[in-house]
Amino acid sequence: MIEGDPDQPPAYYDVTALDRNYPNPFNPETTIVYSLSGTEGSPEQVSIVIYNAKGQRIRTLIDGMQDPGFEKTVVWNGLDDQRKPVSSGVYFVRMKTSDYANIRKILLMK
Repeated sequence: MIEGDPDQPPAYYDVTALDRNYPNPFNPETTIVYSLSGTEGSPEQVSIVIYNAKGQRIRTLIDGMQDPGFEKTVVWNGLDDQRKPVSSGVYFVRMKTSDYANIRKILLMK
């Protein structure tokens, strides 16, 4: 089975970034936008984790291999890893790959 066009090189994405989330502030959920650099077909290890203002891990949204691409999204529904609702307040989203790390502040208002 032949996949793709042999005359067409695989797509290359040149930006790894933790982008915006919307809405922010949010209730009951927010969509987190990110991108991964690399060549199509060569997955990258990525983790996206939510932390509270004390630096405690609240929820792991992604922890695994993903293909590169622009405008990837993941939704956080305001629940912790035990599926319990968290309180209103400031939270932090941390994205990490093998060569990138960034943190963004988000606000949950109930």
